[in-house]
Amino acid sequence: MIRMLQLINQFFWTIIFLVRDETAPPAAPDQEVLIEIDADQNEAQPEVLQRIADDIPLSHIVSGLSKIIFSKENLPGIGMGAVLTGLSTGMNFITPWLFGETINLLASDDETAEIAGIDLSRQALIGLLIAAYTLAQLLPNLRDQAMNLVTANTTKRILKTGTEHLLKKSLDYHVNTSFGDQLFLMQKGFAVGSVATPLLTQVAPTLVEIAIACNLLSSRYGFAMGGGLFAMLVSYIAYGALTAKPIIDARTEGLTAGNEAFSNFTSAIARYKTIRDFGQFEYTMRGVDEALSRMTEANIVGMNKPLQIGLGQYAISRAGMLLATLYVGHGVVTKEYSVQDFVVVAGYLNSLANLFPAFGQAVNQLFADWPDLKFVFKELSKPDELVELHPDTHLVLLEGIAPTIEFENVTFIHAPKPGESDNSPLFENLSFTIQPGQKVALVSESGAGKTTIFNMLYGYYKPASGIIRINGQNIAEVSLKSLEQNISLLGQTPNLFKGTIRENICFGAANPDEVDDETIWALARACNLEAFLLSFKNKLDTQVGEDGKSLSGGQQQKVAILRGLIKRSPIRLLDEITASLDSQSATQILSGIDQMTDEGITSLMITHKLTEAKTADAIIVIHEGRVAAQGSHDELLATCPLYQQLWRSYHQQESLPSCSTGRLLTALGGPVQAADESSDEMTSEPLILSISENQYNERDANDEDSELSDFEGKSMRLGH
Repeated sequence: MIRMLQLINQFFWTIIFLVRDETAPPAAPDQEVLIEIDADQNEAQPEVLQRIADDIPLSHIVSGLSKIIFSKENLPGIGMGAVLTGLSTGMNFITPWLFGETINLLASDDETAEIAGIDLSRQALIGLLIAAYTLAQLLPNLRDQAMNLVTANTTKRILKTGTEHLLKKSLDYHVNTSFGDQLFLMQKGFAVGSVATPLLTQVAPTLVEIAIACNLLSSRYGFAMGGGLFAMLVSYIAYGALTAKPIIDARTEGLTAGNEAFSNFTSAIARYKTIRDFGQFEYTMRGVDEALSRMTEANIVGMNKPLQIGLGQYAISRAGMLLATLYVGHGVVTKEYSVQDFVVVAGYLNSLANLFPAFGQAVNQLFADWPDLKFVFKELSKPDELVELHPDTHLVLLEGIAPTIEFENVTFIHAPKPGESDNSPLFENLSFTIQPGQKVALVSESGAGKTTIFNMLYGYYKPASGIIRINGQNIAEVSLKSLEQNISLLGQTPNLFKGTIRENICFGAANPDEVDDETIWALARACNLEAFLLSFKNKLDTQVGEDGKSLSGGQQQKVAILRGLIKRSPIRLLDEITASLDSQSATQILSGIDQMTDEGITSLMITHKLTEAKTADAIIVIHEGRVAAQGSHDELLATCPLYQQLWRSYHQQESLPSCSTGRLLTALGGPVQAADESSDEMTSEPLILSISENQYNERDANDEDSELSDFEGKSMRLGH
C-alpha cells in the first residue's frame, strides 16, 4: 500500500510539472542540484547558483518531498492511514449494497436476508446498515488523526532542514539579506509540511477507490459503466491540469507580495526607535499598508481562483453521476437491471460524488502549493556556504602554551553587495606575525578592515590568496569546529539573546549546562565585573530582554565580555569591547583581563582608544591593505606619521566634553583646540561633525540616554 502511495505521489507531481510555467527553460539532464564548492575559491560561481535557482528539476522536488514524507518516523502513521483508507474505501462499497439489500427485504415478504452466508432479520439488517454508515463516517476521522502525525513530522523536518541551511550560510549572506527574507523560508516551510495530508488522505485514496470501482462496476454492470467512471476521472484531472496555471500564477503573485509585506513590517518593527526619533510613523505605516494591501489583493485572488475553478469540477462529477444513473435507470426499464441495482449504483455514485469536492480541493491546493514547494526546494538545493572540508583535521595546540598567529601575503576581496560591481581588494599581500603569548593591537583609520582580519582568522571569510597560519598550520586545512573551539571572539556588538544574564554568559562555554554560578562569580571578580552583577536585583537571574534591550549598551557589553572570557580559548580576539563603556569601567575591565591572561593565551585587540593600545606588547598599523608599521607605542609615535596622526586625532576627540551630549554640541558649533600644546598648528576652527559610533557610545553604562542610543543603533542595524 505504501509503495502504491509513493507511485501515486510521483504520478501526481508529474502532472503538476507538465502544467507548470511553460516558459521556464528545461533543466540539463546531468544538472546536479548540490554543487561542490571549490576550496580555493572565495565563493561558488554565481551563474551556477542562479541557474539552479531559476530552474530546479521536478525529479529533485518529488525525490526530496518523498524522502521527507515517507521517512522512518512517518511510516507508522502512513501505514495506519493506509489501512484505515482501505477500510473506508470498502465501507463506501458496502453501505450502498447493504442499502439495496435492505430495500429488497422491506419490499418483499421474506423475513430474513442472507448476508455473507448469515440470515439476518429486517431489524438486524437495518442495524447493520446504520453501523456501516457510522463506520464509513468514523474511519476517515481516525485516518486524519493518524495523518496528523505525518503532517507534524514533515513540518518539523522541513523547518529543521531550513534552520540548518540558514545557519550554514556565509556571513555576507546574513549581513546582506534582511531578517524578514530569511524567515520567509521558514514560513513557507509550514506550507510545504501540510502537503502530505491532502496528498495521502484525499488524492491517493480517491484514486485508489476509483480504480477499484471501475473494476467492480465493469464486472457487474458492463464495461460502459466502468469506462464511464474512468472517463469522468480523466476529465476531472484533465480539467484540473488545464486550469492549474491560473492557480499557480495567482499563488506565485501572492508569494511575491507576501514576501514583500513580511519584509516590510518586520523591518518597520526593527526600526522602532529610528521611526520615533524622526517622526516617520505615518510614512512608515503608509509603506506597510501599501505592501499589505498588495498582499491582501493577491491572496484574495489566490484563494478565490481554486474555488472558482472548483465549480467546473463539481459540474463534471455531477454530470458523470447523472449519466451513470440514467444508464442504470434505462436498464431497470428494460429489465436488464433490478431496482436494487439502481439503488446500489445511485447510492455509491452519490457517495463517490461527495468525495470529489474534497478531492478537487486537494488537487487545487497541491497545484497552488507548487510555487511554495519550488521556492523551498530551490533554496534548500543551494549548496551550504560554510562547508567542513577537513572535518578530521584539528589545530595542534599544546595546553598552557600560547599559539603563534601568522598572516602571509594575504589578499582579500569582499563579495560585491547586491547591485554592485566587483570590489577592489581590501588587503593585498598583508603579512604579519604575532608571537606566542603576545597581546597585539591593530589600529588604523576607520574602514581599513581590522574586523575583517578577525573574521578571516575565525573562518567567516576566506582570503583570495595567501595563507593564515596558527602554530604553523594553514587554517584553510583545519576544521571550522576546531577554529571555533580555540578562538574567543569578543565583538563590539553584544548580540545577546532573550533569557537571563546567566544563560547569556554560559552560552560562551564549551558545555553551557555544566557551568555553575561560582565559576561565573569567580570570573566576574577576576575582571572587575562582580559589582556590576551585584547591581541587579535578581543578580544572574535578571532577564535581558529580546536582543538584550532591557539593558543599557554598556551593560550589554559587560555581559558579552563575560560570555567571551568564560570560553577560555588559547586565542582571544577583542574587537572594540570597551566602545560602549565609560573610561573608568573600561580601564578596570581591561586591567582585570590583563591580570587573568596567562602565558597560554595570544591576544589581538582592535580599539580606537589608543591609550588602550599603549598597553599592548606590540601595535600593528594597517593602511591601504598592508602593514604600514609595527612596534611599540613609543616607537611608532617616533617613526610612523600615520600613527602620529591617529594619536593627535584621538586626543582631539578626548579634549571634547566627557558626556556624549556635550561632545555633540561642541562638535556642532563650538571651537576645539588641539590637545598638543606644543604644536604650532593649534587652531580654533570648528570641528567637523565626524563622531564615530564607538566614540559617541563612550558613555556611562547606567546612563538612560546610553540605553536609548544603543537601542537606536541596534534598530538601524536590524533594518539595514
